[in-house]
Amino acid sequence: MRAAPRPVIVTIAVGLSVLGVSRVLVGSSGAAASLTPAAIARTDAARLIGQLRLPAGSQRVPAEPAGDGGRLAAPGLGLPATPDVVDVSAWWTTSSSPAASIAYVEANRPSGTTISSVGSFSRPGSPGSQFVGFGWTTNPSSLASRVLGVTVTQLAGGGSAVRADAEVVWITQRPASERIPAARLLVVSAPPAAGASSTGRGAAFRPVSITLRPRIDAVIRLLNGFAVTQPGVVSCPAFGVTAHQVKLAFFSRPGDKSPAAVAQFAPGLAGIDYAECGGSVLLTLAGKNRPSLDPTITHGALAGRIGRLLGITLPRN
Repeated sequence: MRAAPRPVIVTIAVGLSVLGVSRVLVGSSGAAASLTPAAIARTDAARLIGQLRLPAGSQRVPAEPAGDGGRLAAPGLGLPATPDVVDVSAWWTTSSSPAASIAYVEANRPSGTTISSVGSFSRPGSPGSQFVGFGWTTNPSSLASRVLGVTVTQLAGGGSAVRADAEVVWITQRPASERIPAARLLVVSAPPAAGASSTGRGAAFRPVSITLRPRIDAVIRLLNGFAVTQPGVVSCPAFGVTAHQVKLAFFSRPGDKSPAAVAQFAPGLAGIDYAECGGSVLLTLAGKNRPSLDPTITHGALAGRIGRLLGITLPRN
């Protein structure tokens, strides 16, 4: 697993010039094609935060306003649990009360958004803060999440302070170099998983060698169509014990001693969706571990699909 870098935190002074640059970069296919995923997300975040509407007379300030009690020192909604996120932040002061300010923001929410979260924070002896989050549609090919969070708190000298955070999560792409190459032999095995023997679960599965190229090619196309598992943290319940680990070993030639690629996954117990809980397909190429794959379906369903492509029955639990 690769080390998670720190999220990209960008504090900007939002103005017309920033919005103009955003439109040029996002709207020009040539410019966008040359940008990294992080740069695309940063440009999009700058555009999103520019769509915030605040009460008349609000004044933008370059940093967290004095007198907010430290309540606007961090994003009100927190950051997504992934290193692939850009957070563009900006602050304002206004003479409106916190309740009036948040009501205005909600009533004038950016076009095309839905309210994704609302709430408040409070501490003894503190006026606390209120927040609202807006969500935009995403681009499955590049951006996974696009959210604008707005937090409002009372200032010690009167009026309110506002913090806005445009949080955009980009999608880690699977490079062409990490595709499974063509193969002439596929060896399918399903050794018992750790702990399976003690439970008595799972009948023995004899390894199967497949040499029919159309069947091998169909499985390779299926696996090469999966995206890499996105970095981040997922909370899941305890799974119990799975009986088998399905292993697909692809050989360039039948006589080769080592496979060119190996894909491995656990079908899991009935009713358990490993795919939604980080149960990714492990991948090695030329003996080296590569980023795991996200099948987007349960591993039991994946076992069934691969079995149909190969004309065999794979164990599912």
